[in-house]
Amino acid sequence: MNLPLLLAQADEQATPLEQLPPTERAAVLMSLLALVLTGLALIGLTMVGARWVRRVVRERTPPRQWPQPGSPPPDRGADPPGPRSADSSDTIDARRRSDETRS
Repeated sequence: MNLPLLLAQADEQATPLEQLPPTERAAVLMSLLALVLTGLALIGLTMVGARWVRRVVRERTPPRQWPQPGSPPPDRGADPPGPRSADSSDTIDARRRSDETRS
């Protein structure tokens, strides 16, 4: 076959997109654009989510100190640490002055 003739015939044939009416061609192109933008949005959301996860991991609390096997269990009946006293009738409020608290 003659190569220049084949190339000339290939140039004359329209692509499937060019064969569509203008309204349908616009709809196909808009659908492709929507698909591309959706993919870019998913990539962006993945990047933002990964950044958020890295920030959470970086600011995490230190690991809990677990008791060693064979050590005595902690005393559960002791008062929790903090500003509480043994007398429950005392008023403890950081916003009040000492002369405003009742004894």
